Amino acid sequence: MIRFLLSFGVVYAGLYFLLSGSGPVSAVNSGIRELTVFQTTLASGALRAAGESVQRTGDVLSGSGFICNIGEGCNGMSAVILVLAGV
Repeated sequence: MIRFLLSFGVVYAGLYFLLSGSGPVSAVNSGIRELTVFQTTLASGALRAAGESVQRTGDVLSGSGFICNIGEGCNGMSAVILVLAGV
């Protein structure tokens, strides 16, 4: 149990540091930005399919009554880090 907790903590901290924008690898951060823009594209397509009139600019969705920015921390990467560390 102690070995699991130690390895979980090390892997979680390492992945978080690498993927959070604090890490030294700018290519990873660029990939996360592209993932967030892709998620925004999917969301705008789903909203248009549901009959909503939305516009997408980068990671920002806007419509007649709302503006939504899908920023860092809201793109699901924290959950991915948690699952990978647990596995």
